[in-house]
Amino acid sequence: MKGWRYWMRLRGLRGTLRSLRLKMNCKVSDNEKGDSSAVFTIHSEVDGITVILPKQCIVYMKHPYLILAIILMITLLLIFDRLELRTRRMRDRAEQGEASDGMLPRDKVPNDKLIVAEGMHEDLIKRIIRDFCGWHNREMLQVIPVVTRITDQQFAITFPYDVSFDIFCSFINYLNYPKGYNRRFYAMGWTTTRLTDLWMTAESAGKQVLLFVPDADREYDHVFMTTVDQMGYQLGFSTEMALLLEHPARPYCTPPFTTGDLDLAGRETVAVSFGET
Repeated sequence: MKGWRYWMRLRGLRGTLRSLRLKMNCKVSDNEKGDSSAVFTIHSEVDGITVILPKQCIVYMKHPYLILAIILMITLLLIFDRLELRTRRMRDRAEQGEASDGMLPRDKVPNDKLIVAEGMHEDLIKRIIRDFCGWHNREMLQVIPVVTRITDQQFAITFPYDVSFDIFCSFINYLNYPKGYNRRFYAMGWTTTRLTDLWMTAESAGKQVLLFVPDADREYDHVFMTTVDQMGYQLGFSTEMALLLEHPARPYCTPPFTTGDLDLAGRETVAVSFGET
């Protein structure tokens, strides 16, 4: 059938669509009159969200150029949409002074966020941090850590450009349970909370806190928080409400050093790529 020659050409479009991060699926069927028809579904993944077109396009093989025209039109619309989204994000980041296309922000942001990781050597912690940053920095730089060697098995992680509280908590969780390793490691964090932080309320904001994963944890999708006045909370990544505990899972303790101590210590800074890998 003549239409099949065009159908074979359409198969060659899959490579082009894949290069644009688009996917095309097609189901071919014959009716009682012997005419072949195809149902096309084209979708694009934007920011991890699958966007399905409003309606599946049903076309007949006796109109092959119509098929090509529809696919071309859909592809162009999605390309323009992606370009507009990218332009809008770059403009927003420029207005906020945030990093764009791998460039560091203009100014450092004073903060006291600190993570102390133990039980891993330098190459291992670099791989773990690179994996985490590669995931979170795909579209824009959200995590820009500085790693300082304390001993061969202990490292301090600071954030000279700051980092959101939820990503900070996620980082602590990931350092305890990095993907691809059949053992857990140990990392704890300290910071001063703000009312604008995820999970925070008037009772828990504005306090120095300890963030950690208990040894007995078996759920792997949260961190625990103890405030300086010994109030305990469970912060789940699947909810925006913190769970107040009757007793803290671990008492608050002061960090072994502060971010200011690290600046003056003259210890070696470990170079870690914070961009997409």
